[in-house]
Amino acid sequence: MARSLATAFAGFVGYGAWAYYVNAEHGMWVGVKALFTQGGYSFTLTLIMTLIMEKLYKKTRRVLATAIPICFGVYLTSFSINALAGTPNILQTIAPGAFISTVYTFAYLLSLKKIAGSTAG
Repeated sequence: MARSLATAFAGFVGYGAWAYYVNAEHGMWVGVKALFTQGGYSFTLTLIMTLIMEKLYKKTRRVLATAIPICFGVYLTSFSINALAGTPNILQTIAPGAFISTVYTFAYLLSLKKIAGSTAG
């Protein structure tokens, strides 16, 4: 759990700072709102995403069958939350997180596959 919390906190800081940077031109408070919107979302998503991945992978034992719904869910919720919050530059705000979460999803699932393979025999 400590590793998950550390990763979630890193997501909050990294993605929150990026959201502030790309939205601060619209005013400091718009940037701060974007920071907490994207940062809070990233923190929560990192904690929940790993649990869902593990459950789906355990059921399917297939990387792609698990990654596709995870990635789609990440993109859709990230866009929606920022749209609801009124973030002006949504695509710029979520692009780094979408890329990194996609890489993270595949890396995590491949590590689950490797672990499952090493314990199968």
